[in-house]
Amino acid sequence: MRLIIAAFLLFGAVIPVFSQQIDFYREEITFELDSLFFTVNGDYYFRNTSDNLLSPKVTFPIASSGSQRLLDTIMVFAQENLANPVPVTLKDTLARFTINLPPESERMFKVIYRQRHNGSAAKYILTSTNFWKKPIEDARYSLVVPHYIDITGFSIPPDSDTNFGDRRIYYWKKAQFMPDKEFILSFTIDN
Repeated sequence: MRLIIAAFLLFGAVIPVFSQQIDFYREEITFELDSLFFTVNGDYYFRNTSDNLLSPKVTFPIASSGSQRLLDTIMVFAQENLANPVPVTLKDTLARFTINLPPESERMFKVIYRQRHNGSAAKYILTSTNFWKKPIEDARYSLVVPHYIDITGFSIPPDSDTNFGDRRIYYWKKAQFMPDKEFILSFTIDN
């Protein structure tokens, strides 16, 4: 049993006891890339379908590069208190935090983190969604890139893109999204 619980925690799911009562149903994420960092600013939406207050620990996986710890900064905020961060514990490439969900409620939690990239690729872990055993109802992503960075490849092609001043913005919009691969982008940096 401990092995099963550890597997769920390792891959970004809440403890199985809560899985039938908590629904992860929506995410809106803005990625930003610059010459040193890949930044993630995500809004994650949860629904408590029970009659009880639930406070599960969520484990959030963060991409790594071999033995190198690339994470620079991480902060988590609850929707109703964006001025005070939720406590986060870090172990290797996993961030763990507690979400409090009142009975029959929906709440958004904002996760912001920044990590160094290797100068040619960046990755965001999407496949941990599979551990919820259902697709995300609504997933929206955008990637903001300065013009001195040339995107050479996407693991998931964008739906559209636009120029905005000295930046290019790429957009994705998915309904009933069950990712089968990670979000990986390849790029070159003009000097």
